[in-house]
Amino acid sequence: VYWRAQQEFVALEKAGTLLCLCTKNNSADVEEVLASHPHMVIRRENLTILKINWDDKASNLRAIAQELNVGVDSIVFLDDSSYELEGVRSQIPEVKAVQVPANITEYPRVVEQIKALFVAGGVSAESAAKSQQYKQKLAAESTQAQFGSQEEYLASLDLRVAVTRNSERDQPRISELTQKSNQFNVTTRRYSQGEIANAMSAEDRCVYSMTVEDKFGSAGLTAVAVVDYSSGAAEVEAFLMSCRVIGRGVEEAIWSVIAEDAVKRGCSQLRGRYIRTAKNVLVERFFDHLGLDIEAEDEAGRSYVGSLDLFAEQKSPWVKVTCVG
Repeated sequence: VYWRAQQEFVALEKAGTLLCLCTKNNSADVEEVLASHPHMVIRRENLTILKINWDDKASNLRAIAQELNVGVDSIVFLDDSSYELEGVRSQIPEVKAVQVPANITEYPRVVEQIKALFVAGGVSAESAAKSQQYKQKLAAESTQAQFGSQEEYLASLDLRVAVTRNSERDQPRISELTQKSNQFNVTTRRYSQGEIANAMSAEDRCVYSMTVEDKFGSAGLTAVAVVDYSSGAAEVEAFLMSCRVIGRGVEEAIWSVIAEDAVKRGCSQLRGRYIRTAKNVLVERFFDHLGLDIEAEDEAGRSYVGSLDLFAEQKSPWVKVTCVG
């Protein structure tokens, strides 16, 4: 089904439709898939513009429209994430946002609907199509977007994070997440289930696991932090998140909980380390964004230190953070 859908999109491209890619990912990984994945029909040469980064997709779609010198009402945005689609609909209502169906048997019908937006009436209907687009543009401009910024949109999501300390029942999932997370992973340290159990049982270490929910539903256990308190400072041994929840402020909001625990243990500083890998460029400046200072830097990465006072007030205040254990 996916192969056939790609065939249809390539046919649209050959008929004059501009195909663009807007994805949250590492550029090298995407380029590799486009160049060599055996099941990819869409290749780099079929794409007019690529936006491969970690910015919100509404901003990227605006940038695509500007680069193509077209109105955003000329864009059809296809995505499988309710979060991304709602963000685009709320900030750029002129964009036609289409959901990849959960039931894959419905995908051909969705593809046909998209095709109809571009080929209805054939080339001879060009003037009529432009007229209709102009009317739609005027109608869209008369209605203000529900949200004017990414921050306002995030605040509307009812984001909730439940932080759990040393959850024994979640040891398998926590270990799995450390094994699989590559892009948002500051040290890329891997832990077996036994190693997670040892960290949980140590008096001077704590394993924090975070479950994220919003108005669309639960994303499940999608973030882990392992903190070592043995040196007298709160040292971030590991911090990682699933890509599903990146960019919503969760990665910043949870540190107030960790800082509060650290103060209770007599600590005054938070220390972190970024260890560079081929896949984790996304978090290269994560500790900078938190407000920590660079203590040392080499080819392998950077060491950071900062006062726990930085987290006296929760960052990303639109996220509701609660401790459940």
